[in-house]
Amino acid sequence: MTRKAAHESQAVLDCIIPAHEKDFETLGHCIRSLRRCCPEVRRILVVSKLPWNDATVEDCAVEWVDEADPRWPFRLCDVADGGCAPGWLFQQLLKLHGPLLLDSLTERVLVCDADVVWLQQDSPLTFFTSEAESLLCTFDSDACPPIRSAVDLHRYDAFPPALLPGLQKPRPGAETAVCHHSVLDTSVLRALFEEVAKAWPGQAFWAAFVAAGAWTEPCGFTKSAA
Repeated sequence: MTRKAAHESQAVLDCIIPAHEKDFETLGHCIRSLRRCCPEVRRILVVSKLPWNDATVEDCAVEWVDEADPRWPFRLCDVADGGCAPGWLFQQLLKLHGPLLLDSLTERVLVCDADVVWLQQDSPLTFFTSEAESLLCTFDSDACPPIRSAVDLHRYDAFPPALLPGLQKPRPGAETAVCHHSVLDTSVLRALFEEVAKAWPGQAFWAAFVAAGAWTEPCGFTKSAA
């Protein structure tokens, strides 16, 4: 396989979007814009309690995954005492587990909030560098977007070492990757799960994730910080 062919084979990704019924109003705009702007996206999977009945499902080849599917090792009720809004925490866990548990996904998986509308117009939006490396979205204290609060720069600083001792953010208090989307590499996720299993013997990853967040400030956990 040539280098160009290898790059092209890697520069595709599937997308997982957790959604609550309240998100269904924006979900169609999210998915249609994703199909329009992001040719790298292959499959789009919506994870929700109820099937989403919308013309977008057929038009954009959307797949539905039941949040009660037996492949998920947790349920919404399992995170009710996590010190945060259960639904918010639940969707974080769906994003982290989906790339490893759902069938036949790409090596890199885009996880995305249901209220994100992509606006790239002049050229296709890409999530990869020319060398097929994933692009990450971060912001710092010098360029905090108006839709985010500056508190997000430090809100989750205590969470990484609480989940995995020794793991620190590169620029605590100054830069964050907390965002409405992220490209997750399944090999990195597997390594993270393995390290957390060593640090939390006998605990499932999701249980350790909830416990670590509950020890920090309220709502102190996020997939991006981990």
